[in-house]
Amino acid sequence: MARPEAKRMAYVEVLESIKKLNNFEYSRIPSEVINYYEKNKLEEYHFEIDNALPLEEQISEEAKAILTHLYIKFIATSDDKKDLFKQVKEDISQTQSSVANEKVSDKLQAIQKQKQDDKRGKEHSEAMMTKETWVQRLFRKIKKMVGRG
Repeated sequence: MARPEAKRMAYVEVLESIKKLNNFEYSRIPSEVINYYEKNKLEEYHFEIDNALPLEEQISEEAKAILTHLYIKFIATSDDKKDLFKQVKEDISQTQSSVANEKVSDKLQAIQKQKQDDKRGKEHSEAMMTKETWVQRLFRKIKKMVGRG
């Protein structure tokens, strides 16, 4: 659970980030939500977005979570949501498959598994370098919306 001041700092980061949205996207976020962040932000914390750096390198994990929630709840179209949740399901399925494949009980299987894991690890690393995860995809869309894409 986030410390109260960390959450309040995240509100400042979120407010600055959503200022970069276009009018249509910004208008989709209810004014009550924006007012809540305004009312509860940490006044002493000043945050400015550096356009030369990727947004995700500048904001806290708490702010990322809030922006993700705002995107899914208020900004994303139904097609965006379908694509996002499809990618999440695929990622979960791949993770479950990897976990199931790693369960080996005897020593001979462990040796064989180690060889396979080395090969799979290299392929997985190469695949991960080329395949965009749902989180990367979501932040690419958020960055594009705030003008950093």
